[in-house]
Amino acid sequence: MGLSTNIEVKQRLNMLGCTHEKTVYCVHHFSHNGRAIYDELVPIAQKHDFLVSYDGMTIQL
Repeated sequence: MGLSTNIEVKQRLNMLGCTHEKTVYCVHHFSHNGRAIYDELVPIAQKHDFLVSYDGMTIQL
């Protein structure tokens, strides 16, 4: 899924009540052939409350 599809899925999950204020949204597994590198993708994803994963990343809840 690309970022636009992730945004749609996030909105749907929110609408269905599957999320709450502490839900962490993270996009991952982006191709090296994509249009944006990590540093370019981070600010775009942040506008939609997504983290962008990287190798070795952990998320503590």
